[in-house]
Amino acid sequence: MLKVKNLTKKFQSRVILNDLSFSFPNTGLIAIVGESGCGKSTLLNIIANLDKEYNGDILFNNYNYRDYQKEISKGIGIIYQNYNLLDNYTAFENIKISALINDNFIENDIYTLANEFGIDNKLLKKKCAVLSGGEKQRIAILRVLINKPSIILADEPTGALDSKNSEIVMKILKDISKTSLVIVVTHNLVLANKYCDNVIAFSSLNNIDLSRDKEEKKKLKKITNDKSFFQLIKCHILENKIRHFLAILALVFTFIFTNLCLTFVLESRSIGKTVSSNFYDRSVFAVSKSEKEKIEDSLFSYVQLTRPNTSEMMSLKRILPDFDFYYDLSAFYPNVISITANDKVINNVLFLPCFEDLKNNEIVINSTLEKLIDSNLLTTKLETHFLYQNETFQFRNELSLRVVNIIEEVSVLNNPKIYYNYFLAYNNLNSMYLSDAVPKTYIQIIKEVDNNDLLSNYQMLININDKTKIPDMYKIMNKGITNYEISSNAYSIENTINEIVKAFLLVLAMFEIITLISCFSIILYITLSIIIDYQKEKAILISLGKNKNSFFSIFFTEMILLLTFSTIVSSIVLMVLRHYLKSTITAFSIPLNLNMFIPFCLSTIFYVLIIFMITLIANEKLKKENLINLLRNE
Repeated sequence: MLKVKNLTKKFQSRVILNDLSFSFPNTGLIAIVGESGCGKSTLLNIIANLDKEYNGDILFNNYNYRDYQKEISKGIGIIYQNYNLLDNYTAFENIKISALINDNFIENDIYTLANEFGIDNKLLKKKCAVLSGGEKQRIAILRVLINKPSIILADEPTGALDSKNSEIVMKILKDISKTSLVIVVTHNLVLANKYCDNVIAFSSLNNIDLSRDKEEKKKLKKITNDKSFFQLIKCHILENKIRHFLAILALVFTFIFTNLCLTFVLESRSIGKTVSSNFYDRSVFAVSKSEKEKIEDSLFSYVQLTRPNTSEMMSLKRILPDFDFYYDLSAFYPNVISITANDKVINNVLFLPCFEDLKNNEIVINSTLEKLIDSNLLTTKLETHFLYQNETFQFRNELSLRVVNIIEEVSVLNNPKIYYNYFLAYNNLNSMYLSDAVPKTYIQIIKEVDNNDLLSNYQMLININDKTKIPDMYKIMNKGITNYEISSNAYSIENTINEIVKAFLLVLAMFEIITLISCFSIILYITLSIIIDYQKEKAILISLGKNKNSFFSIFFTEMILLLTFSTIVSSIVLMVLRHYLKSTITAFSIPLNLNMFIPFCLSTIFYVLIIFMITLIANEKLKKENLINLLRNE
């Protein structure tokens, strides 16, 4: 028995229902008629438990609505004038989802019930959007009946139908009323008088008592598990294939780009240090003394470099890591030479001293030079003209060299190199005399010339004895030493690569920010557009008994599935990219492992958080919509 006591409903200052009381039986077909806007639909919404903002009490079988909202809602079915079917789902899916929400799904029951109402299997497979009005209303009724409700509320069920279909629908409702209470709100007095057990004018509804049952508590329907979760996700994904495809594309592109960015960021921090550590002369540094000289009659000045003397070098020992110092030989052993290998001439080869253990004519070359030669026997002619004591002399020396080792150095920004033993070169120059007229060795000349003479090369060489102290040396060079300039081939390359990496990472960061904003905007737009289209669907599902708080988990799971698929696609693309990038990097001898596992995990966590935020934003927007207004309007 349905009993309404002192029901009052206000909208702002307007009173829609005023202290209304009545009783209806457990079965029967009752029609409520009245003018539009008098409150009939409002009353149905309250009885349907869709509108909970009212004063008074409603009891079903002596259970108060306020105390047993969920249990009573499970026993109520609603039939709408505009059908409120899920148009993009098939007729069968509409009925199935309603059954799943209430844990009543048995597939054969749907077919059996459909056959009873003259609906064949072919029609059940059609999408509701293509059905006629009469077919839609019958599907809407089937959707209600599959759950065997105790109360069926029909709001203008024949309002959008022709006379033939109106008769069919009323006959169906009449049959249903034998086992359930059916309350119909209608303007069609002819049909109401023909089929309904009672026809009541809304204005006369107060204090009506049609109850034929004893006032006793009957068992309410149990709260069952909602099993529509995966069916809704499946239908929703299929319904929005194109938009989901665009979301996947955005996620895949951004995921790949983010992964590559993180990989380069994590591995490039020490790339300069790693590169320089492979240099054979990394312990060799050049030291010059620098003094500012002002240009006469000018505001400008310049830096004059000179070779430090022995006492100055000794004073540096108190500042720098333990080292030995040597005279620079590049006046006669130039830093850039041409070599010949099997009659092939190679120009612009760096010729650098080292203090490693090499014998006689043995040399070490880098991998860049190795690619240019096809023999381990090389020759070079050292030839230069120089001024000494106001006379011009010529130095000539032909060297036969044998490659004994090849060093893997990064080929980017790196020239072909030969490393020779400093002490062997020193002894060679110390055994060669300038001329009969000037019986001095070339080493004696280098030592005797002024510290600002071209033959001094304006610098001394130092070799750090403990190579583990080289990073300390770099720190000192970064800070600088007053009146001294220190340089190193390895240090210069490291700094250059570090600067390139910084610039590259800055550009990468800018693109990553743009990519993330774009991806976030695209996915948010797609998600909001899906959810805006989903508003009516959500309202229908809630009216069928779906918990309104369950939609966040549906949206979130849906987006996680998209992210999972995007992640799988991205991981395949990343594996291919890693293979080709690794090949390219190896060709340039760049020490990057491209280990993408940690970036992959970080990216995944990051995008799960983004998806969570987007879903939360979209779900909050959906919560603000008025449920009853959505059900009333297409």
